[in-house]
Formats: sequence, C-alpha cells, structure tokens
Amino acid sequence: MKKILSLFVLVLTLVGCDAVNQVDAPTLSGLVETESELFYDFGDVNIEGGFVDTTFSFVNDSDEDLTVVSLATSCGCTRAEVVLNDGSKSPVFGMHTKTEWNEVVPAGESFEVLVTYDPMAHGPDAVGPISRSVIMTTSSEENGRIAVIDPESGYAFTQMNIKGRVLYAQDFLESNQAEDEL
Repeated sequence: MKKILSLFVLVLTLVGCDAVNQVDAPTLSGLVETESELFYDFGDVNIEGGFVDTTFSFVNDSDEDLTVVSLATSCGCTRAEVVLNDGSKSPVFGMHTKTEWNEVVPAGESFEVLVTYDPMAHGPDAVGPISRSVIMTTSSEENGRIAVIDPESGYAFTQMNIKGRVLYAQDFLESNQAEDEL
C-alpha cells in the first residue's frame, strides 16, 4: 500500500509541475528588419555633458502586423523607448522595467528605438569604457541575428549595443582640442 501511495504522490507531483511550467507560446507575426546598424559607438563622452542618445531604425518587413512587447536595458544608466511612425512613444524602459507595452506596428511601417545613456548615473568618478545593450521583445518571426526566438518565452529578441568612453570634463576638452589641431 505504501508503494502505491508513494507512486500516486510522485505522479501528482510530476503532473502538477508540468502544468505549472507550461507557457502558451505567443503567436508570431511580422518580421523585424533593421534600417540601421545594431551597434553604435558614442566615442568620447563628457561625464558632465549630460545625456547622450542614438536612434536605431527598424521596419516591419512583412504583410502581417508586428507587436512590440517591451524593451529592457543592461544597466540603470541606460533607458530606451519606441517611437512609432506617427510620433507616438512607448513608456520609457530601463533595466528593471517590467512593463509590457504590446503596441502594434502595421505591415511595412517603420519605427525607431531611442536609446539614452546617462554618463553621470554611476557618480562623478565613473569614467572609462562603457558597453551596454538594449533588448527589444517582439512577435517577429525569426530572421537570423536581427530577431532570434527565445525558446523559453517564445518571443523574438533583438539586441542593440552601445559603447563609448566616459571622460572627466577636462580630459574630454583636451581630447577634443587635440582632434581639432589635427
């Protein structure tokens, strides 16, 4: 009887765990294509110069709607937002943002991801090289390095990268003066 009861508990545990871990895969539609590089180098950045930003351009290169689900950044010093063709914007996403936006980009339409870096976010002595990434989650079909399906969530991820070198204000000025003299 103990063996039957133990087997029954084991089966219930396995069935229960399986049911809890099942996630419905999203319906994939649309196709993210880039209209720009997925990498941007800010070069030298003045730590006292304020925010710097860049824009990555994309298009839904399909006959189906594309849903942009969210963005996430690799560090709190970086934030990102989607700018649609009509000028409307997503909420600002960051490292710890868990907001799902779920905005539809119609077939053939372009959109941008505005990435902003705050050189002072880590304090007045946080100088040196920086390398950050932004991950965009969409309903895109897979298409190589631009949209890669995450087997766990079923959504497509697109990674954008920024880099630069944060300098003290005086070093930044001296660096720019040296370039101007060339």
